[in-house]
Amino acid sequence: MKEIGSATNEEIIGSMIFALALSGREEQALSVIESFSKNGSISEAKLRIAYANAKAKKGEIDSMIKIFDGVSQRLKLQSKQNASLMLDVLFTLLDRGDLSGVEKWQNLLSVDENGKLSEANDFAVIMGRMRQYRDLKHGNISAAICLYKLLPEKYARSQRDFFITYLFEKLRNSGSVSEVIDLGVTFEEAGILKNPRRILIDHALLNNRSKFYELYESFLVSDEYKRIERRAHLTHPYVVHSLNQLSEKMPTEKKGEIFAHITNALFKWETPERRHLREWLLEPLLKNLDALPDLIKKLVKEDRIQSFIASMLIDHLMFRSKFTIVEKTLDGPLKGITLNIASLKGVLKRSLTRPNATEDELKVASRIVATGFPESDERYISPLPAVNVIEEVLLSKAVDEQKARTLIKIWADGGRIALSSEDTDSLQKALKDAGEAAKAKLITVLKKKPQTLLRWKETSDVKMLEDEARNIASSRNPKKHLILQTLYAVISEKRLTEKPLNVESMCWVLECYRTLPDTATHGFFFEFENKLRRTMHEAILIRNVDVAERLWKIGSKKMPTLMKMGYAALLNAVQRIDDAKQILSEIRANADSLDINALANSPLVVGDRKETESFFELVAAIFKLNAESRRRLLSGIRVKEFDTLMSTGHLEEAFAFAKDVSAETGRAYGQLELMRASLENGDMQLLHNVINMVQHKHDKNAALLDFGLALLENERNDHAARVFSTSGLHISSGKLEYFVKRELRLRKPDVLLMLFTNLSEGGRASTVDLNNLLMKLVGFYGSEGNDEGITRLQEAIKKASFPVNEELRKCIESNLEKVPQKRLIEDDSRAPSK
Repeated sequence: MKEIGSATNEEIIGSMIFALALSGREEQALSVIESFSKNGSISEAKLRIAYANAKAKKGEIDSMIKIFDGVSQRLKLQSKQNASLMLDVLFTLLDRGDLSGVEKWQNLLSVDENGKLSEANDFAVIMGRMRQYRDLKHGNISAAICLYKLLPEKYARSQRDFFITYLFEKLRNSGSVSEVIDLGVTFEEAGILKNPRRILIDHALLNNRSKFYELYESFLVSDEYKRIERRAHLTHPYVVHSLNQLSEKMPTEKKGEIFAHITNALFKWETPERRHLREWLLEPLLKNLDALPDLIKKLVKEDRIQSFIASMLIDHLMFRSKFTIVEKTLDGPLKGITLNIASLKGVLKRSLTRPNATEDELKVASRIVATGFPESDERYISPLPAVNVIEEVLLSKAVDEQKARTLIKIWADGGRIALSSEDTDSLQKALKDAGEAAKAKLITVLKKKPQTLLRWKETSDVKMLEDEARNIASSRNPKKHLILQTLYAVISEKRLTEKPLNVESMCWVLECYRTLPDTATHGFFFEFENKLRRTMHEAILIRNVDVAERLWKIGSKKMPTLMKMGYAALLNAVQRIDDAKQILSEIRANADSLDINALANSPLVVGDRKETESFFELVAAIFKLNAESRRRLLSGIRVKEFDTLMSTGHLEEAFAFAKDVSAETGRAYGQLELMRASLENGDMQLLHNVINMVQHKHDKNAALLDFGLALLENERNDHAARVFSTSGLHISSGKLEYFVKRELRLRKPDVLLMLFTNLSEGGRASTVDLNNLLMKLVGFYGSEGNDEGITRLQEAIKKASFPVNEELRKCIESNLEKVPQKRLIEDDSRAPSK
């Protein structure tokens, strides 16, 4: 080369070595490497990499690796200078589809402690090559997957949508659904996504209905369905799939089976939205009423759901004055089904107060009201929703004295409507106060004095009632179960008012009630699940393992995930590690939703720091949490320590703790809680120190914003207004979003309203951010049934001359409409259950 005047640079020499090795002249290639390796100006590493690349292209993997035997450390193959050429070899292997060679070459690449490519590599080049592999005419998706698996999480996260989009494109263009599913499973095995069939189903439901049902059939018989079949988000596609099978010629038994599947799916987790009930259950059922008897039979063990469906159906029919059908239905498929009178209150009042209602219609409505009364004294515990219906009907101006006489005669003749002394007195007073003295005299015929129940309710000695219950349970009284279910209810209600809660007694009551036959508890409003959860909550907090274990045996399936976690933590704390592991494994196997933040801050995870750390490590191992999730979980211990210091009034220690955390994270910690406590206690020195901490970690603007919010939380609105009026004050979108989430979590919507008032002036916040605040605030007021709050919000908007867009206007209107329905929805959720 010197003879012809060529420059001996690395690229030329590397190309020469590549060409020689590729053509099979290994000895010459190795000779060139050997001769130039002694030249300090030439990188021996790059020459050997060129040789390896040629061998990779030929598929001679052993030779590709052997060229670095004994010299890889010396040559610093993993340095940034060599990273690009090392990637070229990787790409060569991927181009060939030689995954075995890729696996061997990975050992020479520059990787981090997790086996992912290190920052020495050019990730823009890597991700660009991934796109090239996808966009090839016939695709090389396996190569793209291989590169994905080498990406650190922060880069991998941005590429997941790339694969999901590719999957959706395959679904659109491919004639084989099974091939697309196989590709999705491949992505899942590579850790790119989870539950590929569900992802494909969700996409097909909106974008590709022609392939939806084939996907869904595959999903139903897959292991994926078994893993996540209890998740609420599967309801929609499941219901759509089931409704699609209905046909007029189908046997009624089969229809009933389909409606039972739909019902169980809708009610699997909680009371579904009313629009879904109407669209997916009520309207289809009204078109197939012949299926109602079979549906009710298949729900024989689901008292609450039976009651909900029956009440919903009766409400619909009565509102449309279909009284004949109502009566036939009550005497037929709905016979013996407990109706939720609270949810029917509106239509019952309408029917009983309607001016042109016939006596037969009044009797049908009264018959339904009567079902809200017990058949015996032992079952009567005030207040009854049916009593509330009677009161509102008699107080109505549409019901004159003559109509009141007619109604009361119907009620009395039925024999089941009988008012307690307490309810009679209350109703008479309400009528007299409303100027309806004549009606007040009429209702005395409905009065019935409860004897045994009244004695129970007036007894303060709960232990005596427990002894009486034991005696009744051991007696031969054929009606003892009906008596006991009411006595157990009285005992439990009395215990629940005690502080601290007597968990041993409550556990005994729940165990006893659980043993009663369905004939005694059917339709009785005992609220077993709520009482079980409250008792379990207290048992875990006071670390009563014996009671917690007994409660677990009678109702573990009715406990929420965090409560199950709390019980597992308690078992772990008392060294019952295997039992704790079993519970955690069951939670994971059932695919129960796990909120890391909620678990980290749960009060049910009791114990000292060592016990809590031990339990969280166990959780991390069972659930196979990544490093970030482990960190978030263990940080909950720190939050609890801070909360404990705050709740016990150790503010100086809490401040010192907050400063330590702030120093570690570089961000102010706990400042709002400390500011609020300082203001409440009048500790101005501590307040000053906290403000300085925030200003030091962030800036004066951040300190003033936090101080202003703390003042609003302490209802020092005038002082807060002066702080927010500081010249140049402004709030970022992220900061405001944090404030909004905090106040909604603390259930302090009025603080947000004052915050809006203070930020809407002087450009302190963007219009978009303030609009988002108002949307969430309106939604909160609406969910609480707080029409006064919405009215105050409207006034604040008007006063601030804030521009109301169409979205916000519709949000306000819809929530104002929702307010009158809130009580009805709440009553629905309290439908009678075992």
